[in-house]
Amino acid sequence: MYFCTHMLQVSNNENVDLLFKNLHKGLQVYTAKELNEAIIALILKKTNKGEETEFILEQVCDTYRITKRTLFTGKIHKVFEARKLASCLLHYELGISLRRIAVILKQKAHNKCGEATRYYKTINKNVKVDREFDEKYRSVQIKLIQSMNEKQNNAA
Repeated sequence: MYFCTHMLQVSNNENVDLLFKNLHKGLQVYTAKELNEAIIALILKKTNKGEETEFILEQVCDTYRITKRTLFTGKIHKVFEARKLASCLLHYELGISLRRIAVILKQKAHNKCGEATRYYKTINKNVKVDREFDEKYRSVQIKLIQSMNEKQNNAA
């Protein structure tokens, strides 16, 4: 409630009225969950990082030899590692928030994305599993940088 009253005090009343009327119309047609998903999808489209996101997901799937569907729904260790790698790349390389990453990876909560990013910060390169994860991260990172450079060169 504080947010609404504060927003009313700060911004133009006509814009706020229009916002609430549109929300009311949207809630008459759609459920709150559907409306929330539509808003999140719209925000994700406006980030202009869709191509880079897709590139990262494809490279992670190629690295672990899984399909995109398996990346989103799989429940084996290899898939968990792939999702962890995708979360780290999306967060550290593209600067996407953990909540958006959870939506991209079709997860119910952003907690796992946060655990993945914390894991990457605390990697111990003396441990074989951590070293392999870091190598995979670096290889996809290099491919992403090369892809972005090629796009810039083609655009210029």
